[in-house]
Amino acid sequence: MKERVDRFQTIQAVVVYIENRLNQDICYEDLAQATGFSLPRLREIFKAHTGLSLGRYIKERRLSHGAFFLVSTQETILDISLNLGYSSPDSFTRAFRQHTGLNPMEFRNQKRTVGRRKLATGVHGPFVQNQQKVLASLEETKTNSSSQNSAYIFGVPRVGFAWNEITPFPACLRSVLHVHGYQKQYGHIMVSTGAAFRLRWNPGKWDGGNVDITRTYDNPLKVFERGFQACGCSYKIHQRTLQTQKEEFQTIIKKEIDAGRPLLAMGIIGPPEVCIIAGYRQNGEVLLGWNYFQDEPTFSENASRDASGYFISEKWWDNPCTLAIMTIDEKLRASKINEAEMLSNAYSVLTQEKFQSKNLQPICGGQAAFEAWARDLSHPHFPPQLPLPELMGRLMCHNDAMAMVGEGRAYAALFFENYAHTHTKVSSLAQKIAQLFHEEQNLIQTMAEFLGGFGGGELQAQSLQKSSTRNAIIECIQEAQEKEKLASQFLLQLIEVISE
Repeated sequence: MKERVDRFQTIQAVVVYIENRLNQDICYEDLAQATGFSLPRLREIFKAHTGLSLGRYIKERRLSHGAFFLVSTQETILDISLNLGYSSPDSFTRAFRQHTGLNPMEFRNQKRTVGRRKLATGVHGPFVQNQQKVLASLEETKTNSSSQNSAYIFGVPRVGFAWNEITPFPACLRSVLHVHGYQKQYGHIMVSTGAAFRLRWNPGKWDGGNVDITRTYDNPLKVFERGFQACGCSYKIHQRTLQTQKEEFQTIIKKEIDAGRPLLAMGIIGPPEVCIIAGYRQNGEVLLGWNYFQDEPTFSENASRDASGYFISEKWWDNPCTLAIMTIDEKLRASKINEAEMLSNAYSVLTQEKFQSKNLQPICGGQAAFEAWARDLSHPHFPPQLPLPELMGRLMCHNDAMAMVGEGRAYAALFFENYAHTHTKVSSLAQKIAQLFHEEQNLIQTMAEFLGGFGGGELQAQSLQKSSTRNAIIECIQEAQEKEKLASQFLLQLIEVISE
């Protein structure tokens, strides 16, 4: 029996090895060496237990991942084919059509669903066609999943800082929903949560937490709840308290990963921003997944990188910013947030001026946030000669404010442009709102040009130190403030019209 179990473990090891290397040439000799078998013997064992040759299995796994990329990303067919090791888009297209009956563009345009199947005990991955037979014999030796030492969900779309996706929660939620085959747009989540309409500023200090999405509302969990509700998710937020034991989080994490469901978490690596948990090792002592800060030297000192690209964190529980984990059901329901409610909420986020942060410090929003931001950049609130570390800290806070307005209003503008096309009764009002938000976004671009470009480097910090630069930026902030005030007035009129 031990020899048989060892063979199952060998198959499992082969599956993990292959999933980690689908974007590169897989050397069969290296694979065999990693398992401890000769290549002929490994081929024999694999074929006997899966019904597929190694070459056929690798081809089918590449095509399943290709199908997943087609429906969950905007990557070109050229990029997908090259990333999966095909010599040309034509060779990928031929193989894909043979495997699915559709060419890649037909598959993408028809918005086909790509499922997720267990490939081996503790290993899940994208799936098209009938690959359930692969490794089905492993079920014979499967023990209770809670006793597994490790489990992985491969193919979870990567998240990270990009010019058009700089807010972790909507990116992570979208990525996890794509694992289950649901196409949700980042911009839709930004708008429905209210994050697209926020600007927050702590008038008492230069606060690196201004940009924290949990400051969108007085209730820090409300922004997450709205995101889940807008996407039709059944969810549960497990908050960490002084009484919470590490084992409680480990049990939840293992249960979800064993079932093929990635989780969201706050913290794990770096600040308490949302990230994705996609696997575990050592019964949950070690976690794997995607985190916006996994490549940031400041935060990733205690993290390493898996061959899949996932972070590996052994000290996730020791991070004081690991504040919660969030579980999501696989089956979506109708959204609980309609357009009228979304508009009313947007108006509230745009105009509410006073908040309480978690440490009871007053936080400004709306018009008051613009005023506090401009004031803190002005003389005498901004001394003429600051030590570089303090100057860099102020630059970070300023950049966060630019990010909230620049990214947020860009998605808000797109929402109102679409709204104008589908609601003729208020089309003119919606177009005015969209135009004002676009103009706010352009003002952020102008601010960045004054600094020498977007970024947090010494060039931008030294530019911010100059009073002439700050005065020019303050004028942009005040102009953006006026545009937002006018947009809020038009939005209130729009809400009144559709409420009649």
